[in-house]
Amino acid sequence: MWASFRRQEGGILATLKTLNYLEQVLARKEADAAGADEALLCSNAGLLCEGSASNVAVVRGGAVLAPDPRAVGALPGLAQEALFEVARAEGFAARYAGLSPSDLTTADEAFLSGSMREITPLVAVGEQKSAPAAPVGVIVFPLRRNS
Repeated sequence: MWASFRRQEGGILATLKTLNYLEQVLARKEADAAGADEALLCSNAGLLCEGSASNVAVVRGGAVLAPDPRAVGALPGLAQEALFEVARAEGFAARYAGLSPSDLTTADEAFLSGSMREITPLVAVGEQKSAPAAPVGVIVFPLRRNS
């Protein structure tokens, strides 16, 4: 599901590691109320940002693409960097990119990742199916196995 509000990427706290997780807590509450596993957030510019407790990424043309944390107001994560390292070790390109919500539905694969979640296929956002290819495809499956 999509959070009902936007991530404040231009806010002074957006790039600081603090204990201010109000946006994530509110998004998590919305997900729980909707019976969803996760709430996804967009930036004020409408770019795909992150989940309430996870990173989000897509696979397109053999490359793993994730929202650039500096551009969308998210903190760069260790789990995201580790995922990129595994993807590159498997021979896939991995990089940050500006992603829109529609990229979830047009990508070859989409998934969530994080230190607590590991790698989880993203098969739908609300009623909209994501990534028309197999939910765990040729890139996500080896990444799950080797992360």
